[in-house]
Amino acid sequence: MAQHDYDIANGTGAAVRTDINNVLDAVVSQNSGGSAPSTTFSYQYWADTTAGLLKIRNGANNAWVTVGTLDAANLGLATLASPALSGNPTAPTASSGDNDTSIATTAFVKAAVDTAIAAATTSQADINGFAYPVGSIYTSILTTNPATLLGMGTWVAFGGGRVLTGQISTDSDFNTAEETGGSKTDSHTLTTSEIPSHNHAIPTHNNGGPSQLNNHYGNSYSAVTNYNDVTTSTGGGAAHTHDIVQPYIVVYFWKRTA
Repeated sequence: MAQHDYDIANGTGAAVRTDINNVLDAVVSQNSGGSAPSTTFSYQYWADTTAGLLKIRNGANNAWVTVGTLDAANLGLATLASPALSGNPTAPTASSGDNDTSIATTAFVKAAVDTAIAAATTSQADINGFAYPVGSIYTSILTTNPATLLGMGTWVAFGGGRVLTGQISTDSDFNTAEETGGSKTDSHTLTTSEIPSHNHAIPTHNNGGPSQLNNHYGNSYSAVTNYNDVTTSTGGGAAHTHDIVQPYIVVYFWKRTA
């Protein structure tokens, strides 16, 4: 370790020679020492043996700037080719949209991602708007309003308790959009023509000959001469109800109104 004020004092040949050698020792050892040289110059190196650092004096000659670590390969600095960085290295943040070979800092990346997300969100809403124009029907098993799910539009609940059917111009029941009809049950009183064909048994008496229809009064029988007689009536003729609900599964229908 050697330091010098770099001022060769006048003296005898041997003294001057010794002073020059001390200067050379200071030069080759980078002014090494446990404390800073007392005499300093701009851009002067100092091997700080206490901290184990190589330092250089700044241009104003009023402070030391650390160059690197003594006894470390490449002074512990990153190499130009394939550097292995550690800690939290920083770099200038490039301008938004820059696409050259600048280093992309986390600030640059975050700004780019935020911009992309904002654009994607807007674009997705636009796409959903094209997919579901005003008047569209949206089907879901969620109670969430489609305005929240799709990010656009005004939606109202639609078609509660009803199934959807296709429009057909040749059928008056289904020729107009949003036309309603039908019921869950059907009540109807059958007409005679709707009753299934059937027979009623009529009692007869066989008096030793062909069977003939007879009136029975007490213990005597007589042939029926009034063929307008009818069997005893039964049934009340009440209407009966049919359950006409088709197999179903419940979903939420929404209609876009704006």
